Amino acid sequence: MDHDATQRDRERTMALRRDVYLPAIEATSRSQNALMRLIDLSISNEELSGEFGGDSGALAKIQLVGSDSTVQAVSAYSEAMAKAYIELLMKRAPLVNRLSRIEMLGEFINHSQSEQRRNIDLMKRLTLEGKIDQRTLSLLNENIDFERQQQTKYAQERDELLAKQRVEYREFAELCFDRFLMISRFIPPAIFALREELELYIDEKAFMEMFEENLERAREVITSFLRELAD
Repeated sequence: MDHDATQRDRERTMALRRDVYLPAIEATSRSQNALMRLIDLSISNEELSGEFGGDSGALAKIQLVGSDSTVQAVSAYSEAMAKAYIELLMKRAPLVNRLSRIEMLGEFINHSQSEQRRNIDLMKRLTLEGKIDQRTLSLLNENIDFERQQQTKYAQERDELLAKQRVEYREFAELCFDRFLMISRFIPPAIFALREELELYIDEKAFMEMFEENLERAREVITSFLRELAD
């Protein structure tokens, strides 16, 4: 009887660990991806924060059932991830704001160009119809000159912001990749601890060899991406 009770307790414990650990492993992968998604400035902070917050909750549950070694390994990963995410989010904010301004200036430029074309077309039509006088002609020319000046002003500001954005965006992308690679180093200890508790054998040496190969491929992709940004 005691043996059966002990076995049932063990099975319940293992089932609980699986229910907690498997989602946590998936959350680890998603949080790594969320870190890289910061590079895409079109994704809102709210969307990114929602993804990161949900995964943090899945990892936090490990503290309820994990061994000391598992809790320590996962906590180290979670802490490093949280620090990197906050750091990158703060670096990202000025880039997002500047991009919004650049896009707005593009709309202003398009509006000024449209107004110039509208006034020129009106001038041509009135001239062909013989309905234009000097006062109307002067007014239309003033409108065209004004919109041309506005277009020049907007274009100059946009060009200045684009030049600054290219430099700072490349620096931000480099920082994202650096943090991604750094945090990746926290994953193997967590994986080993989790699998040990789940009694799932893993060849740690083979795993680390594969892990290093994957990191090296990631570095090659990163280097290629940054080279394209520099061109």
